[in-house]
Amino acid sequence: MQRYFIDQSKTAGKVILPEEVAHHLVTVLRAAVGSKFELVMADHQAYLAELISITPGNVTAKLIKNLGKDSELPVKTILACGLPKTKE
Repeated sequence: MQRYFIDQSKTAGKVILPEEVAHHLVTVLRAAVGSKFELVMADHQAYLAELISITPGNVTAKLIKNLGKDSELPVKTILACGLPKTKE
């Protein structure tokens, strides 16, 4: 499921998506009305959202469910990097 981070606060259960998010969701992923995705709002709350309206210049989503305070994915990552051999 796609997860998007936006700099808006929750307003009455509906959110107008920023242009970049709307473009990626609708044009690139070809999401339609009824498609579900995750939104992380400015207050770091994650929500399950559903597209309810797609018009030129205005894509609106309805916030369905609060997924909790933790906006980070529950995945632990280990990054390992080898040191290059140097000539002395």
